[in-house]
Amino acid sequence: MRREVAARRFPQLGYYNIAGNIGGEPLNSEMSVGDSIDDLADLLGDLVEVLWRWDNTSSIDALWHLDLSYRQHWGSHLRALQLYLHEFSTHVHSPLQAPSGPRN
Repeated sequence: MRREVAARRFPQLGYYNIAGNIGGEPLNSEMSVGDSIDDLADLLGDLVEVLWRWDNTSSIDALWHLDLSYRQHWGSHLRALQLYLHEFSTHVHSPLQAPSGPRN
């Protein structure tokens, strides 16, 4: 469901290129493909989990989960998505426009 919400709110976003193994030997990196809608849905899911833990377990548990999920999952998605959105907004579509109609 989160993917559908993100796709409805940002229909102009799509797939983008990601350089792999950026910490490796220069000029020997493979490319992969990122999915901006999937990135947004994953970010939302992980942050909703943190909020749930804050409300239902403890602040310590929520902050531990936030740190762990950032380092192991959504931190790299966020960075790649940030680069894509910068490129998208400055070279593909300027300015980035929200879709018209009611917000769900």
